[in-house]
Amino acid sequence: MKKTNSFDLSALPAEASTVVEWMMAGETVVPSEMLPAPTRVLPAGHVLAVLGTMKRLGVAELLSPRTSHKRNLILAMVVQRVLWPNSVPGDPTSFQSSTIGLELDVQDATADDLSAALDWLTARRERIAARLAEPNLLSHGHCGSRETETIAKFLSVRMGRRNGIDQAAAVIRFLARHVELEMRRLLAPLLFRKGKIIPAAHSYPTSMEIAIEPLRPTVSTKMKKSRRTTHDGFPVHSFRSLMAALGTLTLITTWITGSNSTSDRYSTPTPLQKRAFELLEVTNEPKNQ
Repeated sequence: MKKTNSFDLSALPAEASTVVEWMMAGETVVPSEMLPAPTRVLPAGHVLAVLGTMKRLGVAELLSPRTSHKRNLILAMVVQRVLWPNSVPGDPTSFQSSTIGLELDVQDATADDLSAALDWLTARRERIAARLAEPNLLSHGHCGSRETETIAKFLSVRMGRRNGIDQAAAVIRFLARHVELEMRRLLAPLLFRKGKIIPAAHSYPTSMEIAIEPLRPTVSTKMKKSRRTTHDGFPVHSFRSLMAALGTLTLITTWITGSNSTSDRYSTPTPLQKRAFELLEVTNEPKNQ
């Protein structure tokens, strides 16, 4: 006969007896001070979407073939402009309020750092304009090499009439708009279609916006408007509302009390967020460790 031991838990304090019961049931018990605690939750999905598109377009390499802190600051300002069109170059606020700073390692950037990066970009403006004239550069989707060459010539002339900071800001606006147009093209199945993107090669507005040619609504567009859903059941969005929806995917940082250890994990993507990443062909889709 197998001998078993019995314990009288009645003599133990209620809390202690509960812990013993948990352990006997196979549960792992750790001191409360060692439990992980959330320290920071930041919007992340929209940043990943923009950075993934910029990587596909080769925006970083256009600025400089070498990685540097100044290049990362300019990339951060491009992301900022795509997500918040009214943002002002030189304001690092969104670097801390989203994952822009963490993704590009510029979370501690100051206004002086951004000013120095804008000066760096101004000094490279002619080189960037020359590179834009190269065949197939930034030509994914809606803008072919001939149109890109026209844009490069436009930038060269236009930037020559501006002061240094304005020249750098013009480049950031152009790159951000180019990235946004590529994202709109790829995300079209989830967006209301208001028109066809065309390169306004001969009539650039001073704001350097790309023209939108009105189109007659397609059958698909009419169905989207009537149902407010796509053919596969996703809600139809404007570009801005879709970016906001992607931003609800967050990066959660936790730490272990009593130690210096931290860990990051993404919240679980929704079906809409997964579909957007799939359409954008973003390879850095969040995967929890």
